[in-house]
Amino acid sequence: NTLHVDRSDSGQWKTFLKWYDLDYVSGYAALDDSLRFDADGALGPAEIQVSGLSADRSGWQLVRLGGGVGGVGSAPTRVSLGASNQTGSAGNYTLRLRRDLGGDEAWLLADRASLRAPRIATPADVASLDETAPVDVLVIAHDDFYAGMQRWVDRREDQGYRVRMLRASEVWDAFFEGVRGPIGIRNAARFAYQQWGAEALLLVGDADKDAREINPNAMPDFLPVHSKQEQVDRDELVALEEWVVKWQWNAWPSMLMGRLPVGNATELERILDKIECYESTDPDGPCAADAPWRKRFLLAADDCWVYDDATTDYLYCRANEEQFEIGVAAALPTVRDSWVGDTEAVPFYLSTLTDEYYLTHQPPFAGDISSTISPVVSPVYIDSLSQGYLWTSIQCHANRGLLCHEQLFMTSQGRHDQDSMTNVNRPFFWTVFGCHANEFANHQEARSVVGDCLGEKLLFLDQNRGAVASYASDGYEYLFPNIRWQKDWHEVMLNGVDPDGAIAVFPEWLAGLLQMVVELRFGDQTASYRTHLLGDPLLRLDMAPPRLRVFLNEQEMAPGDYVPAQQTGDTLRVEGLVWDETYLQTLTLRDSLRTDFAFTAEPAFTDELVAPLDSLAPFDTLAVAARGQGRAWHVSARIPYDFNTNAVVLGARDVAGRLAEFKLPVPKEVRVYLADEQLSAGQWIRPRGSLRLDILVPSAEIPPSSFALRVDGELSAVVASATELPNIYRMELDYDWAPGEHTLLVEYAGQDYGGLTLQVDASTRLLSAVIFPNPFREAITFQFELTNGARAGSLSIYTLSGRRIHRETLSALSEGQRQVVSWNGRDDVGDKVANGVYIARLVLTDLAGKELVWEDKVVRMR
Repeated sequence: NTLHVDRSDSGQWKTFLKWYDLDYVSGYAALDDSLRFDADGALGPAEIQVSGLSADRSGWQLVRLGGGVGGVGSAPTRVSLGASNQTGSAGNYTLRLRRDLGGDEAWLLADRASLRAPRIATPADVASLDETAPVDVLVIAHDDFYAGMQRWVDRREDQGYRVRMLRASEVWDAFFEGVRGPIGIRNAARFAYQQWGAEALLLVGDADKDAREINPNAMPDFLPVHSKQEQVDRDELVALEEWVVKWQWNAWPSMLMGRLPVGNATELERILDKIECYESTDPDGPCAADAPWRKRFLLAADDCWVYDDATTDYLYCRANEEQFEIGVAAALPTVRDSWVGDTEAVPFYLSTLTDEYYLTHQPPFAGDISSTISPVVSPVYIDSLSQGYLWTSIQCHANRGLLCHEQLFMTSQGRHDQDSMTNVNRPFFWTVFGCHANEFANHQEARSVVGDCLGEKLLFLDQNRGAVASYASDGYEYLFPNIRWQKDWHEVMLNGVDPDGAIAVFPEWLAGLLQMVVELRFGDQTASYRTHLLGDPLLRLDMAPPRLRVFLNEQEMAPGDYVPAQQTGDTLRVEGLVWDETYLQTLTLRDSLRTDFAFTAEPAFTDELVAPLDSLAPFDTLAVAARGQGRAWHVSARIPYDFNTNAVVLGARDVAGRLAEFKLPVPKEVRVYLADEQLSAGQWIRPRGSLRLDILVPSAEIPPSSFALRVDGELSAVVASATELPNIYRMELDYDWAPGEHTLLVEYAGQDYGGLTLQVDASTRLLSAVIFPNPFREAITFQFELTNGARAGSLSIYTLSGRRIHRETLSALSEGQRQVVSWNGRDDVGDKVANGVYIARLVLTDLAGKELVWEDKVVRMR
């Protein structure tokens, strides 16, 4: 008999099963390279033949499975075979077996070359499990990735987490009697939760729904996943990651959970690099902690155009699927108008790219997608996604390797759109509200035309591109619940208060904690169960350092402002608003010498963060009581004014470790000007001229006569005088200096108050060089000053290829005065030059005979 199992050729109507269990009466059973057979109860002398064997008897192994002389239940015995037991030819041999049958005999015939060797591992050392010290997070890493994960463990421990990492082999031996499987992971998680108090679980290694390895393409399966058959409008096998942290079937997870679904050391290294980049607190590093992209949220939506390959070959607008766009449009204000005040919501509507095409090509055929539609819409989406975001989402149709019917983003069947991502050092938290985008444990992934799922492929990109974490479903999802689900994400992250009244204390922005609170608020256990976080549950999302507003004596101050001049005995009334999208950890009020000022701080919140101070209302009271933290604070202090104070500094650090400071210096500074240009330390100046020194003072009680000026260490006769501003005194200095370094130092009551070191050079130097306008239409000017005179010069204009088109000679130029050299945009023939980029080269010869060259690009644009 022949059993034939088939499936539809449709690309949409499929079912994924681990195995078939078939019950039927048969005299034989074939499995892989072995055959079990009996004589169907026959008695007496008989010949049994097994035909259709591909290999000759040299590879046959025949075992009698009890029966015969020993009776049923006797020990299996090997049957010796000789030449007489084989007939036939290559590819079609027959086993002939003569026996005196007892009625209950059975045999097993196997190919010796195909017998699987048993996999027995050396028991792991599990002595560490006796420890009872508290643990915050349990990491279970496949043995291949244990060493590579140590950098992650070190990082989290440096942040204050108590981490315990176990090898997978330890887990199998300690928690499931050496058997590899999700039950051992579940037992380990429960042990860590109950014995150590662990709150989070991180798995490291890919998985496969074929945990029994029945299919030869089952790998990679480093850490097996629990699966469940779901009946949607068809049957399918769905991975249930959180099963290992749910102790009862109808319970919610007891621990935060994530998985790094890596298949090799390179993939692990790339994910860990991205975690460090995403959490960077260095504003000057390659991942630019203060970059604007960290405040951006991308909200994308599918259009209403679909096709059903089971019934139609053209696209049509399914009216209810306009809700993709309607739902995203409704979510935008929650992000854009968040209580934080500086979030940016970026919409992406696929319909803006497709509607016109569909309406002018009726009916639009599905065959047009690959050739006409996708080449237009896909690059636009990839470019948008590459701009860099803290958080991205899309409401759409999806599968393991595809977003939208229009192939908006595709990572399967020869398309590798992820490789076109250019968001270097700007990874994003990726969410898909659609089907299967995180189906990471596909049962035949090793030979699939898709391979890794969408989420994995974005995780494994190099140069910190793509996603740092992926939150999406393993199974089928539904449009209207997904709209509510995304709304929950935004309201939990960015609302000041919960409009549903269900959340009293909003969570910190940890990926796993946000996931848990959002899913609890969403309330659909089944959908949440099949939705995975492929990433680090301790990943910290953070938009920016804390935001600060400072008020001094009821006047709001701006960055760069000074404490206004005060009198002895005055009191500075300092008030501040400090807020952060996640929780604040510390607040400080001190001077620049780190002397603390006493202050009070109350949890506070304003509707728009621009209201006057008297509109402040209590906020996050429960959070402060429970955690000693809050998201917004009102700080107030009364500080006796002291001339010895250098600055009043309000500082705040959030739980992500980001520090922000608002500094109000007490005016104690000397500013030096040359012709209204403020000079900086080490700046080159001409040998002769006049300098203006502005002395900022903390109080008008300090007389101008208290200040003196030293020039190159020698006391000057220049004196300070008052100005129309109460906190600024002024000195005027005429100088004629030799080449070299010269120092100006202002003293107050015999003590250093401030000053500057400047440079004078015997060579001629250009100062304050400006080209204006650039680009130009008719004429352009080159404006500059010289530190010394120039006896000759020239201005030349070149094309980018190096051909000179204009040259004019300049007469002697004097030092000090503003020089202006112009070009009328014509060549040496007198013709106007064409639009384009040119090289301007100004060459001057100073009084010592040395050349001074200024070269720059100029643009003609008419």
